[in-house]
Order: sequence, then structure tokens, then C-alpha cells
Amino acid sequence: GEIAKNIVDTLIDNRIDTPIAILKLGYQYAGNYWPDVVYALTVEEKEGIVNSKRGEVWQDLFLPGVMLLTPQFKAIEEPMVQFLYQMEEREDFALGRAMLRKAAAILTSTRLLGRIPVDDEFLTYVIDDSVEGHDSGDLRQILLECGFAPDLVTAWDARGWLR
Repeated sequence: GEIAKNIVDTLIDNRIDTPIAILKLGYQYAGNYWPDVVYALTVEEKEGIVNSKRGEVWQDLFLPGVMLLTPQFKAIEEPMVQFLYQMEEREDFALGRAMLRKAAAILTSTRLLGRIPVDDEFLTYVIDDSVEGHDSGDLRQILLECGFAPDLVTAWDARGWLR
């Protein structure tokens, strides 16, 4: 829960308070597990994308650009460092990915902890674009692991919004 709280605090501190449709978080698999806010796609931007294009709009929804905000994790720095050390000792980097996906699921299910307005179909997801999400099955699995409801994944796919 602390990772999720710090991410929301970062959005608020940076005056990101317009309704958000998609929150994209980034990390580096087997490298950096301190998540960054890559982009907060607003409801207005989402509506513009889906209303102005035909066919696949996934690139504009999921690869919108970079705003890159780095949350401060001072309150959880020590336990986080211990966790990362144990993960590296075990060489089980999937633990870090699972931890970040859990934080994204908390943000999705609590709708940014109820602190910032969000879209009816709000989604937070975390991804290392260099190694993940390169095919439709992988992207769908990531969205599900990040707490996006299966019926919404199906609906977005039917609309042509997923890869």
C-alpha cells in the first residue's frame, strides 16, 4: 500500500488533478524496481484518441509519451532495499514485478485511493516497455495482473483498443 500511496502523493504534488483514464508506471526488469510515473493519460486525451481514430488506438493509449515523475519512497526505503536485496540474492526478479503489479492493482481497484478523479474504466498498469507487452496476450495478462477487470479487458479488446 505504501508504494501506491507514494505514487498518488507524487501525482498530487505535481498538480496532476484532472480526471485520469490510464496511469502508466515504468520500471526496469532485473534492474530498477523503484517505479516511475511514465504518463497519466487524461480522460480528455483518451476521448480524443478514441473518437478521432478508427481501428487500433492502442499505441496512443498505451504509448502516449513520457512525463516521467519519480516518486519519493523515503518512508519505505529500508524495507524496500531489503526486499530488493533478497530478490537479487534469490535471482527471482519476478518477485519485484509481482510487487509492482500488486501496487498497480491497488491503484486500479481503489481508483487512485479515491484522491484524484478517474475515468469510469480507469486503469493503472506497470510495464518495462523494453521486454513486456509486445504481443496482445502479454499486454492483456499485464492488465489483468494490474487489477483491470476481465470484462473490461474483453470490452477494450472488442473496441480495438488493445494490441
